[in-house]
Amino acid sequence: MKAQASVEYLLLFAISLVILIIIMQGISSLFGMTKNYEQRSHSLIAKELFLSTARDVCYIGSGTSLSIQLPDSVEISGTKMNGFGYEIPCAIAEGNYSGKILVKNTENRITAASVE
Repeated sequence: MKAQASVEYLLLFAISLVILIIIMQGISSLFGMTKNYEQRSHSLIAKELFLSTARDVCYIGSGTSLSIQLPDSVEISGTKMNGFGYEIPCAIAEGNYSGKILVKNTENRITAASVE
């Protein structure tokens, strides 16, 4: 009888341990997904901030410049910004921008440079 009770307790302990491991893996996976979402969110915010500033500088006219602080890097290649298409009347110089930058309109061409 004592041996049977010990085996039952051991079995319950093993099942509890397996359930605990499954819960811990779920929490770990959720933490990873949250971190990915946060990084993606910063990327989208940076893209929208840069694009909004570029539009303002474009519509105000040549010679206009505005300084902004980007929360994440913005990569511009062709008509894509951080992998998403965009439309704006002025051309934007290709490059990878991050940190505090100066967005400038030079003859309807938007350029950005790091500001220290």
